[in-house]
Parts: sequence; structure tokens; C-alpha cells
Amino acid sequence: MASQEAILMGAEVICRQIEDSLQYKKGCIIGRNGTIELSALLYYRQHGKLYIDHLDTLERNAGVFPQEPVVLKQWAKEYLEANRTSDIIAAGWYKPLEKQELEMLLEENNGGYGSVPLRSLEPYYLSPEKRWTNLLANKKVCVVSSFTKTMEKQLLLRHMIWGQNTESLLPTTANFSFVQTGYAPVLAQGSCEWSPSCKTWKDAVDQMEEAVLKSGAQIVLVGCGGLGFPLAQRLKKAGKIVIVLGGAIQVLFGIRGERWKTHSVISQFWNKYWVYPSAAETPNGCLSVENACYWSK
Repeated sequence: MASQEAILMGAEVICRQIEDSLQYKKGCIIGRNGTIELSALLYYRQHGKLYIDHLDTLERNAGVFPQEPVVLKQWAKEYLEANRTSDIIAAGWYKPLEKQELEMLLEENNGGYGSVPLRSLEPYYLSPEKRWTNLLANKKVCVVSSFTKTMEKQLLLRHMIWGQNTESLLPTTANFSFVQTGYAPVLAQGSCEWSPSCKTWKDAVDQMEEAVLKSGAQIVLVGCGGLGFPLAQRLKKAGKIVIVLGGAIQVLFGIRGERWKTHSVISQFWNKYWVYPSAAETPNGCLSVENACYWSK
């Protein structure tokens, strides 16, 4: 784990990036790679194709579909390009791939990105005054997630969820809007799928992009697996400040998940106001993803 000093420095870098982007009205990408996406990306970067074993996990765990090499190769190209154009990436937190990830980012970005510890990106690990979420106050914020209905209900309970930390995590003056995402077919299994018009991951990104831009938000919080960075790249070009939180986005809204049930820090936040995602937002194949890590068993 990174030192507390490194975490605090990373938090300052993130806040400064958001403040600069707001001041100069320019887009930026701040985020983190998921383990599935990172593993596939590193293999693609080295071999120019995806390993056959990546196809199922990319759809099931990361939401990249369908399982066709040509389609997934296009995803890998866009995902890599999004990493190249990112401003800050919380990198090196997944130890088995730490060295390769940092090397990739350094080479692809020519040192033009900022690397911070993961705990700099997840605001609840920091003292209130260090949290980038303070900067959501008085802003239009769009949240992209598969748990938007649950999130909307949780916003009404934010003071019960976070207590004295509420204003530094979910400011009451922030104007939140939501874009609902779907699940890839192999995970959805007939529940919570993307609309029929979404035949590929790219169609899904097109749909999300249109909805986010329609919201008029200045800041976009993203938690949609392997589609997060391709979406972020498009939104940055449109002048949006995009923060790719991945699975951690649900923690911000007081939503439980099996992954954090025994977590030494996050499980301690839980109280009776924290809830699991609703049944209507839980795919039928949820147990196939790390034992329902984002949902309830």
C-alpha cells in the first residue's frame, strides 16, 4: 500500500487538475484501470490481439461485448488511446501487473500523465478537506452507473449514510443527474440488458455519450466497467471533467457489495442506511462475477 504522504500528494494533484479544468473550461480524464481490462490491454499491446481467455471475462466482468475478436480489438485500441490521453491515472495498485502498467503508461503518455495511489482517487479514505468530491458543490454532476435508481434513493439519505462527512462526499448543493447503464448479454441473462439497439459495446458507449451530453453536466462520474475509459475519452473531447471510479462508485452512494463485506475500512462505514443494489438492477448472472462482488448473494 502507498504511504500516507503519497496518498495525500495524489489527492492534491487530483484536486488541482479538477480546479484547473473548471477554471479554463477544458476536459480531463482522471481514473483507474480495472484488473480485467488492464490484463487484456497489456496482452493486446504486446501481441496486437487479445488472448482467447480474455474474451469471456471481458464480456462477463467488464461489459465488453460481443465476444468477437474484431469487435474486441477495436475496444482495445480505443481503451489504450483513452489511457494515452488521460490526465491522471491511479496506477500500480494491482500488484501482479504494477510494473507493466506503470511502464505502459510512461511509454504511451511520454510522461504526460500523473500517477497517483488508488486511495487518492477514492475520497472516503481521505480527511474531509482533502477530498476532490468537495469540488462537486454547486456543480452539475452526471453519474453513469448500472445502479442509478438505487443511487437516487440513497441521495435522499446521504446524511444518514455519511453523517458529518456528507458535504465533503455528496454535497447537497451538487445537482446530480443519472445515466443508467446495462449489462452485457452473458451477464444479464435476460435481466438489465442494454436496449435492443445496442448490438455492441460501441453502441452502448454511443448511447451513454448522448445521454451525458444531454444532461449538460460539467463533471461526470463513471462506473461502467470496460466501457468507462472509451466513454471518458469522448467526453473529454467535449470539454467534460470525467472521473472513472469503476466499482468504487457505488461506495460513494452508500451501496453495499459482497466485495466490501469484510473490507477493513469500507465495511466499517456500513450502517442500516447502506443497501445492496435493488433486484431490478441485479443481473441474473451476478454470481459469475467474483461471487456477486457488486451485488448481494
